[in-house]
Amino acid sequence: MCRAPGRFKGLVRRARGLALLRASGYAVLRALLRSLQALEGAPVAPSATSEGVFTDACLICGLAFTSRAAWACHASKKHGYRLVTSQMAGANERLCLGCGKCFAKPARLRRHLLNSVQCRKSWGSFQPSSASLPAMHALALPVCVPGVLSGATAATDPASFHRGLLEALTALDRVDCDTAWCLVKDFVEPLSVLRTTVGMWAAGAGATPDVVEAAADIQLMLDPQLCCDEFRASRTLGESAAVFAGLEWHPPCPFPFVLSGEIAVFRLEEPPLQGYVYPFTQSLPLGVATRFMRWFEVCCDVLGAFAQTSAVHPVCLCASCAALEALEPARAWLLRAGFVQTAEGLRSPAS
Repeated sequence: MCRAPGRFKGLVRRARGLALLRASGYAVLRALLRSLQALEGAPVAPSATSEGVFTDACLICGLAFTSRAAWACHASKKHGYRLVTSQMAGANERLCLGCGKCFAKPARLRRHLLNSVQCRKSWGSFQPSSASLPAMHALALPVCVPGVLSGATAATDPASFHRGLLEALTALDRVDCDTAWCLVKDFVEPLSVLRTTVGMWAAGAGATPDVVEAAADIQLMLDPQLCCDEFRASRTLGESAAVFAGLEWHPPCPFPFVLSGEIAVFRLEEPPLQGYVYPFTQSLPLGVATRFMRWFEVCCDVLGAFAQTSAVHPVCLCASCAALEALEPARAWLLRAGFVQTAEGLRSPAS
């Protein structure tokens, strides 16, 4: 390498180019696979054993999460969600209005409220004697300030339900499941908070049978498996994403083909070389591999259009055996989806 650095520089550049082409080919196959999966039908919710238990959901976006932390991260960034404890501590800086303790930092007050149910229930029962708070060192322990503690406490933890949602549900003139569900979906709260709030609405004084029935239906609908379209599994600590994940696909049933009407014909050109197939680990000149990858991308686009058109017309794909072999595993996917291979290429059944 010291005597002929240019030779190795060329080899490294070639290896880098082939790696980029490999990633490009994988991305093209992945996009084609997703389009075929979309034609297969509605996505099925992942099982709890393989992806984890989905416990929280964003009703506005239709996203399911496996942890409260993942949901809170999404809700705070997308919808401006804030914890009840943060809302309590926001206007009082460092003083807890539940027990009369003054903290060195507002963050410590928020942590205190997050862990003290009693202070959340008795919030507002303490009235300080002075409006000014004592100056404290950043590492100082909390101190009690002079004031009056009335001792009044709420019956329910304010962090366990949403007061605004409860008031909105109680004020409904027409009580039915659809109206109440549309109202519940507009509030950004954890599912446990929404369930508790709906339960309090049904258990309130003067609740009619219609309210009880609507609340029971909403309780059932507050399930990530029912109210979400996309399921996001949290990555475990130390887990790395697979760069080239497997491309296996076995559809449970064939595509819903249209077998009558005018036949739509698609054509594939001959591949520029033989033997360069997925996972594209063969070593060959960079220019030749680049020409093949351009052909590969165009052919995958044709296959995607071919599969999508099969839902409205009978289709026929004119392609040689060499071209179909170079497009593996795309040919195997189409055969599993119900397409038939002939001497001319592929076609929909009985077309």
